[in-house]
Amino acid sequence: MRQYETTFVVDAHLQDEQIEKTIEKFIKLIESDGGKVIDVDRWGKRRLAYEINKKQYGFYTCVQFTAEADFIKKWEKEFQLDEAVLRTLTILVPKAALKEAEKRAARKLSEQENDSADDPDEDDFEGSSEDESKDSEDLDEKDSSEEGVHEELKQEDEAPSQKEEDIPQKAEEETSADAEEKKE
Repeated sequence: MRQYETTFVVDAHLQDEQIEKTIEKFIKLIESDGGKVIDVDRWGKRRLAYEINKKQYGFYTCVQFTAEADFIKKWEKEFQLDEAVLRTLTILVPKAALKEAEKRAARKLSEQENDSADDPDEDDFEGSSEDESKDSEDLDEKDSSEEGVHEELKQEDEAPSQKEEDIPQKAEEETSADAEEKKE
């Protein structure tokens, strides 16, 4: 079985019960054919980017599910036959996206376990204040080092460097050397 994601737009001019029946119809279609619904995300009523069948609004729904490849042809055909559905888009979820989703779920689960293991005691608050004081000390050191750099730059701007003073003298020497060559 492969994992798919379908986003479809139902006519928003229908009553809420009719919209919900249409969504449930397609969910039951997946389950009746041996597939498994992973997630149903109802985005709600939104303005369409362009008119479809003289309609400006649609009710967006995104369904993630697993099914056999043969099922998708039936699935798409059912969407075409239902007049309440304005547009559909079904994609095969790439394996890389599946792996990334599993990693995110594992991280989220571990964070929740860590959060539930930590009880807010007074000791935790003291430890956090020490961490904050260390962070503020690091920032103070960084600020002082930046001030030292700024002071050095100011001193360099005030006192012209040796190289800048040498430039006009070299130019004068070159012109005098050129004048002597012309005389010879």
